[in-house]
Amino acid sequence: MGTFFPRNHLGIRMVWTPETLEIYYPAPRSGSLRDRRPFLTTIELTRYAQQKQEIAQQERLRADRLAAKLQELGITSDELS
Repeated sequence: MGTFFPRNHLGIRMVWTPETLEIYYPAPRSGSLRDRRPFLTTIELTRYAQQKQEIAQQERLRADRLAAKLQELGITSDELS
């Protein structure tokens, strides 16, 4: 599985593979290595951020449509409070 670096003062685990350096969160208090999960790569973080932005944009569009529908029905935001 590559080179294993001994535990450092942060408790993270780093493993060199032929392709990359994998960095894992510290083990939970139980100490089980199976409970560790890898940090996201920059590519994964970028995809995650893009997905969140798309969801936020969809929610803004939905809110705009609902606001337009309420205005069409003559309902003001004051009446909803």
